[in-house]
Amino acid sequence: MMEGDFKGAIYEGILEKNGQDKKSGAGQYFTPRALIQAIVEVVDPKIDETVADPLLPITKGKNVYKVLSIGFGNTGTPMVTIENGRETVCYKLPFEYSEWAMTVVGCVNMGEKLVPGEVVFSLENGKYYADIL
Repeated sequence: MMEGDFKGAIYEGILEKNGQDKKSGAGQYFTPRALIQAIVEVVDPKIDETVADPLLPITKGKNVYKVLSIGFGNTGTPMVTIENGRETVCYKLPFEYSEWAMTVVGCVNMGEKLVPGEVVFSLENGKYYADIL
């Protein structure tokens, strides 16, 4: 077992190498450090404050979302950007979606056009499922 920060560092290294190998770059798969810094400066969190880092709401049955991007956070957490009406929200996914997210990111990196698109996330008998429509 590896710690999340270590896995995240490995994954970012792979994306950076792929970004150098392909003209499309890897920027669509992770948030650039400069953008993270800008967000921190704008939000200006205090040491005793909590910044929302929401988990995608997945209930029993089928949950259909318009997914704009799929990637990983700094700790290796799978994440999706969802278009929700007029706003765009970034959500963490349950860890159980890590393998699915890695597969989708790999396919996109090889040129497949999987996102943006509708994705059905479901929770059935304690197991998480995802299907791209």
